[in-house]
Amino acid sequence: MDATVGRGPGDGVPSHNLFYDCAADADKLELSATLHRDGAPLLTRGPELHWWLTGFKWRVLSDRSQLSVDVAITLKNGEMRDAFLTGVDGRPYPNLQVNGTTVSFTFAEPFAVPQPPRPAPALELVEAANQAVVNTYNAMGFPTNDPNVVEAEFLGVKPSVGKLRQVFGTRKDAAGDITHLCGGPDADWGPVPVADAMTQIRSRAVIYFTNVDGAASYVRIIDSAAGAYLRTGRDVTQANNLDALPAC
Repeated sequence: MDATVGRGPGDGVPSHNLFYDCAADADKLELSATLHRDGAPLLTRGPELHWWLTGFKWRVLSDRSQLSVDVAITLKNGEMRDAFLTGVDGRPYPNLQVNGTTVSFTFAEPFAVPQPPRPAPALELVEAANQAVVNTYNAMGFPTNDPNVVEAEFLGVKPSVGKLRQVFGTRKDAAGDITHLCGGPDADWGPVPVADAMTQIRSRAVIYFTNVDGAASYVRIIDSAAGAYLRTGRDVTQANNLDALPAC
């Protein structure tokens, strides 16, 4: 989805047969994905406009058989949707559904060529080594799994930002949309209008985060088809969502 190799059907531009031709920003699609572990949600990304979605859930060691991911892609129009459905036709994706131009399905089994079997003792050694890495990381006691911040803490350097600000509450308009972010009673900032907070986040002048009952989540900008808005990174709890914070 991020690039096309070679000349596409009906493309008469000779140079397109020589280079990777990346799509324009206007061609981004609304994507979402929820990773499940033993049937329970482990990580959610989107819906967001992107080339592709990736996600990382540190501190959790899983076997492939424990994982599945629910995917939804909103295509540009019916023609693109039909072409996509033709491309996946015959593949046994569970829960394949079509709603308008949105196609959703589940990845539960890999379709790659099976690898040669490994001896059980060798696999046990690899699994034990992986578990030791996870245990060592968990013992470090980082308050968040956000790799953008954890990596800086792990390396003993400060993130390239001016300030970290914990959000304790929000202000909303009559429609229920968040208009301001607020700090705690002793904070030396706020209320900050959402537009100003977005500018600070994009420039990395400030990192905003929530922390409810030890569940930390960083405030992110979501660029959707309806416009940009703020949201905390999704995780296994909803208590630290911006919408769930008290009024200020």
